[in-house]
Amino acid sequence: MPNIHLVGGEKGGIGKSLFSCCLCHYCDEHNLKYELVDTDPLNPDVARIYEGITDIHFRATESMSIINSKEAAKCDLIFEMALSNNVIVNLPANVHDSVSYWILDNQLLEHGDGLVSGAGVQIYQWFLSNGSYTSINLFLQSLQTYEGKLPHILVRNEGLNSDWSALEKRKDWQDAKKEYNFKEIILPGLRVT
Repeated sequence: MPNIHLVGGEKGGIGKSLFSCCLCHYCDEHNLKYELVDTDPLNPDVARIYEGITDIHFRATESMSIINSKEAAKCDLIFEMALSNNVIVNLPANVHDSVSYWILDNQLLEHGDGLVSGAGVQIYQWFLSNGSYTSINLFLQSLQTYEGKLPHILVRNEGLNSDWSALEKRKDWQDAKKEYNFKEIILPGLRVT
């Protein structure tokens, strides 16, 4: 089954591009076919390393949603690519609203009659975080937006923060873990000698 892997985190400098490169490398090493879509209009850095599409952007124009903008048709190409290949989408910061408009307004997550379930495509949200209060709040907001219909994987970037102990004390965090049953992985810090 093809998958759409959205690599986000809402903040800049959080490791989204690095993690997107890791996913591309994994696919290359395991001979998995994929398409790369680098949606950062200012710095499509992953597409400079791995061949990818750079002309699809999640953005609103003049306070209109992505669905009402001229970019909407281009965003739909992501879904069309996923009909035959996995798609890795490197997202820039601050696109939660535009991405959620695209997913929710097109009913991509609706079971039974939704485009995704009918086509056998699964969407995953890889959410990069440095464990800061703001970053975790953005992650919780993303979980709530999709009401458990979009599987989330929290990527703990330990290269930016090695101590996540305060997180486990947050009641909203504990509640979200129970309600949404999301997965977590660790992106380890890299030592430079």
